[in-house]
Amino acid sequence: MAVAVIALTVWAAFFVRDVIMLLAEPGRKVESSGDGFAEELGKAGDAASDVQFIGDVLKKPLWSAAHASTGFADAGASFQETVTRVADVTTTALIVIPVLFVLVLWLPSLSPSRSCKRAAGLRARHDCCPPVDGMTCLLSQLVLRGWRAALPSPPATSSLPPAR
Repeated sequence: MAVAVIALTVWAAFFVRDVIMLLAEPGRKVESSGDGFAEELGKAGDAASDVQFIGDVLKKPLWSAAHASTGFADAGASFQETVTRVADVTTTALIVIPVLFVLVLWLPSLSPSRSCKRAAGLRARHDCCPPVDGMTCLLSQLVLRGWRAALPSPPATSSLPPAR
């Protein structure tokens, strides 16, 4: 049961991550558009530099605009990184918190102290000596489990009338 809960938690966390990563798509588009715009303005600046007498004057503003559009591309990349970080942190939290919760509820049932308490209850019912230390407790558990199977079943009810 615990393994199924953990598996479902991991699947759900990665599903949520995929949904969050859909938010990075606008950042990809901004980055792609900014890169494309910068490339085209750079080409236009290079073409403008071929114009005689005023080519250098025309080239400078076009190249400045190309450099500015790389800022759009950088903003798109930064947005994608932010969305990725948010998705990673959310996924980690969605996995770690439920898994810790399951482990906190499940691990105590496996602890030796709980098993020793069960064994102590069996010893008390069957007049057994208490163990001296933890290792003896674990050994007595094994023995008591065997004793449990070896104990005679309670006597069957007889056909005698009930005592008054």
